[in-house]
Amino acid sequence: MVMSLLMEVKHLLKQYNIKPKRRLGQNFVVCNSLISKMVDSANIGSDDIVLEIGAGLGFLTRKIAERARKVIAVEIDAKLINILKFLLKDFENVNVIHADVLKLNINNVDKIVSNVPFNISSPLLFKMAQEINFKLAVLTLQKEFVDRMLAQPGSKDYGRLSVTSNFFFQIDFLGNVSRRCFYPQPEVDVSLIRLIPKKTFLQNNLILFFLDFVRIIFTCKNKKLKNALDVYFRFKNVPEKMHNDIVCKIPFMEKRVVELDLNELYMIASLLYDQFNLNF
Repeated sequence: MVMSLLMEVKHLLKQYNIKPKRRLGQNFVVCNSLISKMVDSANIGSDDIVLEIGAGLGFLTRKIAERARKVIAVEIDAKLINILKFLLKDFENVNVIHADVLKLNINNVDKIVSNVPFNISSPLLFKMAQEINFKLAVLTLQKEFVDRMLAQPGSKDYGRLSVTSNFFFQIDFLGNVSRRCFYPQPEVDVSLIRLIPKKTFLQNNLILFFLDFVRIIFTCKNKKLKNALDVYFRFKNVPEKMHNDIVCKIPFMEKRVVELDLNELYMIASLLYDQFNLNF
């Protein structure tokens, strides 16, 4: 009798006396169809170096390793490391690393494929955007998180995450995933997405200025821009006598922050950046 992936995962957890840790966001993939879809969606080639975050028991790792030149399998749970190394011992192209990926220095990989622990979704996304050089990523994420990434201006979910995600990435929605594809089943819905980094030739200082502007301005997302800028100026200690000189050059003042799209927000931030460089 062929053991199902769910049965195999349960068997291994019992054999090695491992209990999934909620604090680490451990929900192991137990659907071969999901694993196949993730690997196929990443279009992994024989020359690719692939980063997997949260390798778990290595079932996704194996499928990646069958296609890739090299797999960097990162796992934070010390109890899983020796098991991973044993289960993957026949794959010479897999490098298992015991580390917190958020603290790991990773520069260049071709692809990222991951069943992302939900508790690191936001910091991981920002790390991918600013620190890791890659061509494509396929990720499972909490559906609510993906909804916010894909939210349109004016919608209730639109916010800082929507703007920054779309600033850095082309986002392809690949579908929702049944909770039954994980063990233990998560208490939230899950979606699958593909990210392709957008090429940018902007100065790093301007990028950092834009991200900081978005962070502050969306603390008052339902205010009109003219009122939100007052908050921003106070936060940045801009002398009040200079407010009018700067504001007169800014468009969209009657729009609410939540109604501003990425291009409009970037235009405003660029104008502010130029004015700040002139006046400070």
